[in-house]
Amino acid sequence: MTSNKCSIQAMIIAVILCASVSVFAAPVLQLDIAGGSYDGDTIISNGSSFTLYAYYRGEGGNSDPNYDFSHYYISAAVTPMLGVTDTNALGSFVFNGSTINVPSDMNYGNPPLEVVEALQGHDSGDLAHSGAYFPTYFSEFQFDFNSTEYSQVYDTSLNTGIGPQAYADGRKMYYAAFNVNVSGMSTDYAIHFDLYNEYIHDLRLSGSTITDIDVDKFAPFSHDAQSGPPIPEPSTMLLLGSGLIGLAGWGRKKFRK
Repeated sequence: MTSNKCSIQAMIIAVILCASVSVFAAPVLQLDIAGGSYDGDTIISNGSSFTLYAYYRGEGGNSDPNYDFSHYYISAAVTPMLGVTDTNALGSFVFNGSTINVPSDMNYGNPPLEVVEALQGHDSGDLAHSGAYFPTYFSEFQFDFNSTEYSQVYDTSLNTGIGPQAYADGRKMYYAAFNVNVSGMSTDYAIHFDLYNEYIHDLRLSGSTITDIDVDKFAPFSHDAQSGPPIPEPSTMLLLGSGLIGLAGWGRKKFRK
């Protein structure tokens, strides 16, 4: 009887610990896409028009006076990577109402966007992605989180695409939403999104002091996001379906012979 009680108590404690880990393991910063899917590394949209969510969990309790809601950034980078001389027009995408021509309206290098152009090449304080996405052409968008817009905490890599959840209790997760449309872009390319904040410091270069901008906190590369292939139009699906039916019929005829 005593051993059964101990087993039940151990199970209860394990469940509580697992629940705590699933909530508090969620990164301080993370991205999500409404209706998106997770490919094991990145959250991918299921169409060319979607809502991108940026989340900030904070690092203290809800009464922590050090919550920082201001000056966060999303970089939107062309992938596969372009070279600095790859300047052929690739169409455009829309980010929260702003139309970005690719790549003519973008900057080349590694995020964050530097004040001094000579520093736009990669340094140790920039986003790296182990060379998977940068350097390439990218745009950077600054925004502030709103203390009145928050969700129950969830891990976007485990519950991808669900969007902000009704807050019940515990720690809050603040969010900002952005409307994105990549239907005007070449279908050979996608837009990759990263989330971060920045810090500014002075750097000595060739005897001069210049301003260097580096990334402070950022969404882990396992919690970043990317546009996916466009969803086929209904007419395209109808034609595809007709073609498959035709092939199936042809196969049956051939088999009967």
